[in-house]
Amino acid sequence: MKYESLTILIPSHSIEDLPLELPEQQAEGLLNAFAVAWHPLLLDSAGVMPNWERADEPPEELKDRLFLIPSASEDWVPCQWIDHARDQGAVLVTGVSERAAMIEQAVSPLGSESSADPELVSDFLALGHCYLQLEMLTRKMRYFNELDETRLQDDAVAAARAALANDWAAAVSHLHSCFEMLLEGRERFYPVDCYLADLCLLTPEMAGEEWSGLVGSDRSVNYLATAQDLQSIAGEQPEDMAALRARWLNEQQELLGGEWTETCNALLPLESVLPSFRKGLSAIERLCGRRPIVWARRKYGVGIQMPQLLDKLGYEAALHFVMDDGLYPDEEQGKHRWEGCDGSVIDAVSRIPLAADSASGMLRFPQRMAESMDYDHAALLIFARWPKMQSPWLEDFHRIEKYAPVLGRFVTFSDFFRTTDTPGRLSRHKAGDYLSPHLVASVAMEEADPISRYADHWARHHRLESVLWMSGMANLLQGRPIDADRVAALEEPIDTDCSEPAVAQRDELSRTLNEAHQETSRRLAETVVGRRGATQGCFVANSCSFGRRVAISWPQDVPPPQQSPAIVARQTNDEQYSLVVELPPCGFVWLPAGEATATARKTSRVLMAEENTLRNEQFEVRLSEVTGGIAQIKTYRRGPNRLSQQLAFRFHRELTVTVGEGEQSREEKTWYTEMRMDESRVISDGPLRGEIETRGRLVDPTNDLILARFTQLVRVWQGRPVVEIDVLLEPERLPVGDPWSNYFAARWAWSDSAAALTCSVHEGAQPVTSDRFEAPHFIEIADAERRATIHSLGLPFHRKTGPRMLDTLLVTAGETRQHFRCVVSVDDAFPMERSRDIFDRLEPVMVSEGPDQPSSGWFFHIDSRNVQITRLMPLTAATPSPEEAKTGGGELDPSTTDVDETPITDADGAGGGADGGPGQRCEPGVTLRLRETEGRACTARLRCFRTPARARQCDLLGKPLTDLVIDADVVIVELTAYEICDVEIGFA
Repeated sequence: MKYESLTILIPSHSIEDLPLELPEQQAEGLLNAFAVAWHPLLLDSAGVMPNWERADEPPEELKDRLFLIPSASEDWVPCQWIDHARDQGAVLVTGVSERAAMIEQAVSPLGSESSADPELVSDFLALGHCYLQLEMLTRKMRYFNELDETRLQDDAVAAARAALANDWAAAVSHLHSCFEMLLEGRERFYPVDCYLADLCLLTPEMAGEEWSGLVGSDRSVNYLATAQDLQSIAGEQPEDMAALRARWLNEQQELLGGEWTETCNALLPLESVLPSFRKGLSAIERLCGRRPIVWARRKYGVGIQMPQLLDKLGYEAALHFVMDDGLYPDEEQGKHRWEGCDGSVIDAVSRIPLAADSASGMLRFPQRMAESMDYDHAALLIFARWPKMQSPWLEDFHRIEKYAPVLGRFVTFSDFFRTTDTPGRLSRHKAGDYLSPHLVASVAMEEADPISRYADHWARHHRLESVLWMSGMANLLQGRPIDADRVAALEEPIDTDCSEPAVAQRDELSRTLNEAHQETSRRLAETVVGRRGATQGCFVANSCSFGRRVAISWPQDVPPPQQSPAIVARQTNDEQYSLVVELPPCGFVWLPAGEATATARKTSRVLMAEENTLRNEQFEVRLSEVTGGIAQIKTYRRGPNRLSQQLAFRFHRELTVTVGEGEQSREEKTWYTEMRMDESRVISDGPLRGEIETRGRLVDPTNDLILARFTQLVRVWQGRPVVEIDVLLEPERLPVGDPWSNYFAARWAWSDSAAALTCSVHEGAQPVTSDRFEAPHFIEIADAERRATIHSLGLPFHRKTGPRMLDTLLVTAGETRQHFRCVVSVDDAFPMERSRDIFDRLEPVMVSEGPDQPSSGWFFHIDSRNVQITRLMPLTAATPSPEEAKTGGGELDPSTTDVDETPITDADGAGGGADGGPGQRCEPGVTLRLRETEGRACTARLRCFRTPARARQCDLLGKPLTDLVIDADVVIVELTAYEICDVEIGFA
């Protein structure tokens, strides 16, 4: 048999309106129909190139004609036409979508014994696929096809006959000519280069034979893998890893990413994110001989701080999209400049990839490429896939490029970013444009504690920071370098992930941290005041870089302290002696014990707690007699209500509640339970602390069903502008389903609907611009004169439910925690200070041989309150000066300065190496991490307890960036808004 023509029946009136949104099977059939029609046996038999016809108006001439009818066209074909066509001698390919099955149906009637090289056959099929994609792309670009189809047909038929004659060189030559003609057609409407990126997702489970073949090929492929997965692959497949190393060093293929594991970094502190980068980059450099310069990840990880982090980690570009759930700016762009909240800029691509294994995705290629050609500085389309491919379409694209870059040239991302011009487009996004999927994903996967895991992580993180600060300060005062190994040993199990550990592991982490905190605080106390006298007392250290008023409990076996300017207030209740103490920034207070018979000084007779009312010298808190929640927080002199609070359960649907009876009844709509108080009692009425406890139920208003019982303790302190709220919530049933719609929450309400809302995002203040947002530290409600700030203490998920209402999520499906704590502060100008203050639990250290007089002092001081010192770290390069190399080191400055500018004695200046032994002295110094938290650029003056000999700014990997100006004992640091700045200081 010999075919007279080759025809594809399409489910549209023309190529212009060919449907691009089809189900997978229908899309597969349509793509394969156009590819199969260019099989060399079919071209040789018909002697003409394939054509298309409308499926609803098929041709009347049928004898010896081949019709390929994809499944998408079957409903278009007239009734009885298929049977009629077969009766008239036509061959119909129908009822199948796979390429091999179509080829079998189309070729078998020919009865030909000729065959071509399978590689050449695949090239012909790629030509057919290319022809279809170019036809659709031409229409999407509002252009008409001007191909010399006669010449194209002649070359295609000649190539087919050469292939069947086993004349490989002639077949390839004619195929080259065909693809060059198609390239000329594309260049008529887009005459510059367009680019394709093959993005291969790599895991140990997927790194099989397919990846071995891919990494051994000469194709431009971009691999995305974590360093942990890459190390596992290297152990099992060293030859393939060596091939990747060689390809990458030769710029043929590329590895993206760089993180050790993909943590939920959108909700983690910077210090929990950086270890994954440092470990991952180091491992990849060891395995592959270089580090990635393009950042990408599979799991959600984008955010407003990422450009700054990537820039300071040595990256040159990034992929600004995610391949799982979550919200982020959905404006797709090609190469653009992604600007972070601090002003850092990095090249990025935000075009969402097409699924390379999906027929539906491949059918959308013309539309997506046309969008990139229209709007992007350089047209780029990304194909995402696993190493093992089940479909042939990406293979077609690679074969097309082998002949001519008709639809684009495959590139590595670094090649794309470096060879294309710098775009003028600058993209800066708002914090509210991002919302991670972690809460929804944890609930869907039935993981434990989807909310409290983050609160626990933030608590451990701040505890760790306090431990590292005290340990580092003790080492500095003793003339020792900060022990980097110990920092890593403490940091690695605590600050590297946010997954909730098992109960035993969680208890072990807490025990380790508490023991480290006791040991380091005691060592710092002994260093500063130990062996300075014979008086017993307590030492309190402040690891925060701002002054604080903190409440501490005095040890029961130590006599009450002497009078000291640092003591703001005292109280004795039930043999417990409590103090509010004023602490200098990055400093300490020494409180020697007085006589055993000493008594607390007289205080005001005004009760701090009575009849559902709490008060201190700054404000008054009134509890509701109905709900047991907070009805009002008001400052004096007729100040308005700052904030109200209740506990509630939100239903997944709105309820209709009948209020009243008879003719007075009315219907109201609500989403929430009612909070009903059963009892209230005063726990403490002052003079230092006021506490009231309320107990009650959360009730379904439609049937009085109890959904939870609660105990809420509200506390205020003299001298501290905060309201502490401790909640015990005992649900009778847990929420189910969507955690953003069905949950227990602390509800907040305020009076001014025009108040500005600001929240903490990556430890910086950002405006609230969306109803659902994540803020682990605070939410500030502010007008022109007043502020009220909710400190959620690591509870990150919040939802606005109106212009004056907000929910802080406490319990969703899977949550096991029942104890929660929030704090409200009044008129705090710098809310991040208060959040760190609340997180940092201080415990006095008893010293038996201290000075007999109270004293206080500081070690570092920074004059800009919007800048905080967040971590003490070792020097990145401990190189001794020539003088120290000769002398073996110098003595410590024998004194520091307290808050009253009077000298106090610090350490005894004993020298030694990192291990405390003689003869291995390193350069004394420290690296401080500074963070600007309010979005205001400033010039900060960092004052040190010793005179700096040198100071320089480093990136986040310790690489020096620039030298800083030193003025006496002050280092001058210029910071942009939200900047993270590592300052390395070396002492003489």
